[in-house]
Amino acid sequence: MRVLVGVVLLAIVATVWVALPDSDEADRATRGGAADRTAASSSGGAARPAPTEQKDPSSAKEDVPPADPARIAKLIATIKGEGKDSAIAALKALAAIGPAAGEAAPVVAKILIDFEHVMEEFRRKNPTTFVNSGRFPHEAADALVAFGDASIAPMIQALADPTWRVHYHATNVLREIGVPAADALVHACHTGNDHARASAVEVLGFLGEERPQLLAEVARLLVDPKDDVRQAAATALAGYGTAAVPHLIVALGEGSTAWMAARALGRIGPEAIDAVPALARALESNSRRTREAAATALGGIGPAAASSAEALARLLYDKSEDVREKATRALVRIGRASIPSLVEVLNSDAPEARAAAASALGGRVPSDVFLSLLDAKEASVRRAGAIALSRRGLYADRAIPVLLESLDTGDLADVYAVDQMDAVASALARYPDLAKQTLPALLGAYEKLCSKHFPKGYSPSWGHFDNIRDAFVSLGTHDIPTLLRTLDSESKAVYYMGYEAVPKAGQVVLPELILLSRRGSLRAREAAVDVLDHFAKEHDSARDALRDRLSDSEPKIRIEAARPFWLHTKDAKTVVPVLLGVIEDRSEHRGDAALLLIKIGPDAGFAEDRIRAALKAETDGAVIYRLKKTIAAIEAARAKAVTPGGR
Repeated sequence: MRVLVGVVLLAIVATVWVALPDSDEADRATRGGAADRTAASSSGGAARPAPTEQKDPSSAKEDVPPADPARIAKLIATIKGEGKDSAIAALKALAAIGPAAGEAAPVVAKILIDFEHVMEEFRRKNPTTFVNSGRFPHEAADALVAFGDASIAPMIQALADPTWRVHYHATNVLREIGVPAADALVHACHTGNDHARASAVEVLGFLGEERPQLLAEVARLLVDPKDDVRQAAATALAGYGTAAVPHLIVALGEGSTAWMAARALGRIGPEAIDAVPALARALESNSRRTREAAATALGGIGPAAASSAEALARLLYDKSEDVREKATRALVRIGRASIPSLVEVLNSDAPEARAAAASALGGRVPSDVFLSLLDAKEASVRRAGAIALSRRGLYADRAIPVLLESLDTGDLADVYAVDQMDAVASALARYPDLAKQTLPALLGAYEKLCSKHFPKGYSPSWGHFDNIRDAFVSLGTHDIPTLLRTLDSESKAVYYMGYEAVPKAGQVVLPELILLSRRGSLRAREAAVDVLDHFAKEHDSARDALRDRLSDSEPKIRIEAARPFWLHTKDAKTVVPVLLGVIEDRSEHRGDAALLLIKIGPDAGFAEDRIRAALKAETDGAVIYRLKKTIAAIEAARAKAVTPGGR
C-alpha cells in the first residue's frame, strides 16, 4: 500500500513539475535527447550521451559547505519533498559537498529513476503533449557525478533499465566519473542483461585515452554471443585509436559486426591505414550497410587509401543509390589517385555509374570532358556534366538549360535536385545576366522541396541550400517579380528566404514592394508590410506605405502596419485609434492590438477613456490583462508627473 501511495505522490509531483517548467534546462534536455536519439538511429547502436557539465574544482570557493551528517540528512529529506525549487537547491548543495555526501547517492539515483519512469509513462499516455522535464533530472545527474565512487553502483544497476532517459543519465554519469568506474564497467560487461552489457561497453569506449589497457577487455567482446554487445564493442574500439585497428580488421569479417567495425575505422581516420586492404575487400560484401560503411571509412582515411580507388570505382555500378553516393564521396577525398578509375567508368555504358563518376571527378579533368556529356542520351549523365560545368562557372549558357530541364521533370531524387539547384546558383553567381530567365525555375524547384520537407517553416539545412538563398539575395534585383513571389509562397521556408533576400536587394525593390502591400493576396500584403519595416527607418516612401496600410480592410494588416509605423514615427495619435478600432470590432486579432498598446504605454493616455470602455466590454482574459496593463502604465505616468521632482 505504501508503494502505491508513493507512486501516486511521485506522479503528482512530476505532473506539477511538468506544469511549471524551467525553459533553459528543458531546452537543454530536448536538444540533448533529440541529438542522442538521432545519433542512435544513425549509428545503429545506443547513443553516446552528451557530457554532464562538470564543475571546475580549481574554481570552487574555499568555503565549501562542511560534510555535516545532520545537514546532509536534512538535504536528503528536502529532495524527497514535493517542492521543486527546494529539491533543486538541495541537490546543488549536496553536489557542492561532493564525495563526502556519497550516502545520498542511492537516494538521488532512485528518485531520478522513479522520476523518469513517471515521465515516460506520462509521455506514453499523452504522445501528442510536449513534456518539459525541467532542471531536476539534470541537477540530480550533476550531483551523482559529484558524489563520485558512491554513485557507481546505483548507476551500473541503472544501465539495465529499459527506459531510454534512465539509460541516458546512467551512461552520462558513469562517463563523467571516468576511470574510477572502469572496473565496475568491465564487470558489468559480463553480467546483467544484454542491454546493460552493451551500455557498459559503450561507456568503456570513452575511457580509451585514459585507460588504454582496457582495449583487450573491449576487443574480447567482439565475439560475444549477443549482436548488440558485439556492435557496441566495435563502436567503443574507435576510442582506443590506432591500437584498436588490428582488432577491427578481424571484426570486418564477422558478419553483423562488420559494418560497425568499418564505421569505427572511419572514425579513427588516417591512422587506420593498415585497414585499407580489409576495407577494400569489405566493399564486396553482400550487406549494403557494410559496403556503405567501408566506403565511408576509406574516404575518412583519405589519400592514404589510394590503393582502394579501383574497388571504390566499381561501387559506382552498385544498385544502391546510397552506396554509389558514399563511394563517390570517398573517391573525391582520395584525390588524384582516383582519376584513372573514374575516367574509365565515365566511358562505360552504365548511366548512373557515369553520372556518379562525373560528380566525383569534379574539377580534376579538362572541361571538354564534361562538355561532351551534355549531349549524352541519358538524362542522368547530361545532368552530371552540367553540374560539373556549372560549379566551374563554365558554359553556363549550355549547362543551365540542361539543369532546368531535369528540375522541371519533378521525378528527381531530392539529393540530386538540391545539387542541381546549387549548381544553378553557382553558375548564376558568375553569369548574373542569366538570372531573369533562370530564377523562376529555381524558385519553383526550391518551393517544391521546401513544401515537402519543411512544411512548418524550419530553415533548410541540407547540402547547399545556403547557396540557393544567396542566389536570391544577390540576384533578386535582376528579377524583382520572382524575388517578391517568395513573399506569397505557401511554404514558410520559402517566405523566410524572401524575408531575408528582399531587404538585401535594396531600395530598388521598394516601388514594387509597396504595390504588393496594396494589391497582393492577403498573405502577400501581410508579408510586404512586414518587410517594409526594414526600409521604414531611412525611406519616407516606406513609412507612407505603412501609414496607408493602417486603413486596410484586414485587421491583421492594420496591426502589422501599426507595429513598425509606431516604432519609426512614435505617432501614437495615429496608431492608437487604429488598434482600438480592431479591439472594438471584436476582431480575432485584438489580442495583438492590445499587446502593442502595452508597448505604447503612457503615450496612449489621450485615449484612456476609450481604452477603459473597451476593457469594460471585453470578455477575453488575455485582452483584459493587456488593457489593464496599459491603463496601469498611463496611471503610473500621470502619478509621476504630478509628484514633485518626479519621485
